[in-house]
Amino acid sequence: MDPSVARIVQAYLRSAAATPLPVSFPPTEIGLMTRDEFINFRNPGDKHHPSEAYQTDLKMMNVKFNPVGDIDHKVHAWRVPGDLSGMLITRDADDVVAVLHDGTLYHDPRWRPDKVLGYRDHRGQWTDIAVTKVQPVKYITDYVGLVNRVAERNRKDFPHLIQNTIVKGEPLQVRAEKPPATNAGITMVILNTKGEIIAMASDEWGATLFSVVKEYRGLGLGQVLGRFWYDQNPSYRSGGFTPAGERNAIKLWEERVREFLTRGWYSELIRAGKIAKNRVDEILADLSGPRPKTDDTPRPAPPTEKDLRFLIEPDQYFVVYDARALEGPDTDYPDENYIHAHGFFRSSDQVGMYLFRIDYDRPFQKLATTIALQMARDMGEPLYVGKGYTDIVEWENIPGVERDGDYITLTRDVLPIDSMSRLERLKRKPVDRYGQRHNLLLEAANMKWS
Repeated sequence: MDPSVARIVQAYLRSAAATPLPVSFPPTEIGLMTRDEFINFRNPGDKHHPSEAYQTDLKMMNVKFNPVGDIDHKVHAWRVPGDLSGMLITRDADDVVAVLHDGTLYHDPRWRPDKVLGYRDHRGQWTDIAVTKVQPVKYITDYVGLVNRVAERNRKDFPHLIQNTIVKGEPLQVRAEKPPATNAGITMVILNTKGEIIAMASDEWGATLFSVVKEYRGLGLGQVLGRFWYDQNPSYRSGGFTPAGERNAIKLWEERVREFLTRGWYSELIRAGKIAKNRVDEILADLSGPRPKTDDTPRPAPPTEKDLRFLIEPDQYFVVYDARALEGPDTDYPDENYIHAHGFFRSSDQVGMYLFRIDYDRPFQKLATTIALQMARDMGEPLYVGKGYTDIVEWENIPGVERDGDYITLTRDVLPIDSMSRLERLKRKPVDRYGQRHNLLLEAANMKWS
């Protein structure tokens, strides 16, 4: 590792004070339950549903129209609630055949509209549809967005941003219909880059209902949403598990148990006589995979010099910032002078992994580039640096980097990315319970170099 980079990172890791043990844990604390106890707590009636239960897709989750009448016994007219500027026309309720927008009727060529178009409402009254132009189109579903305006509606219905995140290279937003409140059952959603709802958590008669659209299944969105939902609604139970829902619940339990281990809380509880060692062993018995090392060693006080932080989401992005960026109201953007570097990964079928953006204050060039290269190494992929796609990567002054054609690879581990990322989260959490500062740091980094 470059000596200057090593000194910065080592000082950062040494500066961490041991994470203090919370004064007390609520009865719903899942880190103090065995896996079976947690499953029984979440699903006390031992209810199970087949995999096809609660099936939904992008269309079902996002196309919100109300019926206004029938054009004939098979063809129906629909409008977005409160919107008189457009109309959707379907055959047999769900097969879109035409879209009316600003007087133009776009239609599937397999369906030909009458010269005089209209519909009969539920009272039997006939209403003409004002059409100034008729235009056949190849793919009628491409025109639904003209009248549906998914993104605008979804952001209006869910105005509270909880966190920006990236899954498999796609930036996503976790949003809620209201600000967080404990056990209020406030509906949460995940939106994709088109503003479409791709996952939802909601209150179903006092129980929790998770829904992930079929186009986005298998990406762990249920676990992402579950983490936020149960942080705000710790007393909520499930209305019954599907197989995938139960797997997600177990992942949430394992994540919390691993957090207890890495923060050294089990050791502190044992020393304080608040839990027996054999009880901890019982909790850990069902933990899958390798156990993280318990880090409960007392550490020296933080140094007085500038305290760097490393906001790192493995496989996705990083931000290098000064701790002073967290000062002030949690609704204000941090001073850009406290943001020192930013990197954002993407992937394509054509070239694989590449840095879509990497920016930094000049003194942080080596540090930022080394972080990016180590992240790529941790992903097990070479980094594309050829023409197109990628931002410019100044890798030539980084020791241990080899180039093969349009790809570069860091040949040895030089940075403990996981430890750096975990420590940043632990230091930020006391002032950022709901991730608002996390979002502002990302947005400030984007704006500084935009």
